[in-house]
Amino acid sequence: MSKNIIYKTPDDGSYFFGFHDISPWNKKNDHIILHKLNKETNSLPSMNDKVDLVSINLSNDEIKKIDETKSWNYQQGSRLMWYPYLEDHIIFNYRNEDKSICSKVVNLKGEIIKKFDFTINSLHPFEPLGVTSNFERLRIFFPAYGYACHKKINDLIDIKNDGIWLLDFQKNSKKLLISIDEISDFLKIDKQIRNKVFLGHCLFSPLGNKFVFLCRYFNSDNSAMITYMINYELHTKKIQLLASGKVSHFDWIDNDDLLVWMRNSNFAKKILKNDLTKYTFFKKIINVIRKFKPKILHKALKDAFYIISTKNDKKILFLENILNVDGHQMTSFDGNWLIVDAYPNKDKKIPLYLVNLKNLKNTKICDLKYETNIKNSDLKCDAHPRWSTNDKFIGVDTFENNIRRFQILDISQIKKKLV
Repeated sequence: MSKNIIYKTPDDGSYFFGFHDISPWNKKNDHIILHKLNKETNSLPSMNDKVDLVSINLSNDEIKKIDETKSWNYQQGSRLMWYPYLEDHIIFNYRNEDKSICSKVVNLKGEIIKKFDFTINSLHPFEPLGVTSNFERLRIFFPAYGYACHKKINDLIDIKNDGIWLLDFQKNSKKLLISIDEISDFLKIDKQIRNKVFLGHCLFSPLGNKFVFLCRYFNSDNSAMITYMINYELHTKKIQLLASGKVSHFDWIDNDDLLVWMRNSNFAKKILKNDLTKYTFFKKIINVIRKFKPKILHKALKDAFYIISTKNDKKILFLENILNVDGHQMTSFDGNWLIVDAYPNKDKKIPLYLVNLKNLKNTKICDLKYETNIKNSDLKCDAHPRWSTNDKFIGVDTFENNIRRFQILDISQIKKKLV
């Protein structure tokens, strides 16, 4: 156990927060919010599976149930987050009485303050606005990131009327910013493929004047996923392709630049774009990469973290000899630090790294335990490290003795060594 761990949730259930793009801490840093399962499930959540939403008072470790929801998944939870326009209120997605998926704001007593007729994905940092995509579409095409539903492909909204939506919390309204069909036109995606396209992972920039999202679809035999990372300027409505091919985790490091794990090989991009992975030769190569993760092959394919500029599309390698595997990153609120994990290694340990973004000094903080018998990757528990809002602590999701536990690390002393 790392000496930096100062708090760990109890073993009376499975506790987890969700993704690595938001913080579970409130502005005063005296409470965190989490999901709590009384019992682990052995499959993706159904429409009847509920998860509790709890707050933890960090001054006395008191845990209180705030509410519950039946709209959630293991990777991103219910998009539970602090509602930035009202102090100490939370917002999350839930299933309404008519089975529709909506969102609501409650206080820490669980009292409903507002209900909205739409889901949430990312919130504007200052204005009462948000963006979202279709979680039911995600459940059909990328199940680990969607919400349970009875809908089939033919029941989905037409791609001319589905896409990325702008949310207005004051008016309780949403409008379609850009449709899947329009995005597909922009990307020149074949018309026969468009009905398989899904969108997600929306994230506003620090100043809120733009946001990025991922446009994805699987190839003809579902052996590989093609990803396009798109930047959308809110006021000019300009759309910009930032990266394509194999693109995974990202975060803004300032208002113009993102840190992105991606494969930057043009040869690899052509293989995906031309659907060559359905052929045996390329399938074998992909299976070797996934199973053995050979460093020389990853280097040849230019797998790395890159800083991508929204000003000029320029891509700059970032600490390629240190952070040389895919992971989940989050930039500190002051913009000076980066926290990043990796996937569990063969010893069932998750490495956690800290980087000073001003001088690029870095260190491995610790190795986190990953103790689980779960083999289904849709149910995995990535560490997804996130900063407290005062940038003094890190919160991670882990598996210990087959239950999910949220842990807090104090890294204030480690930061001093990297200045």
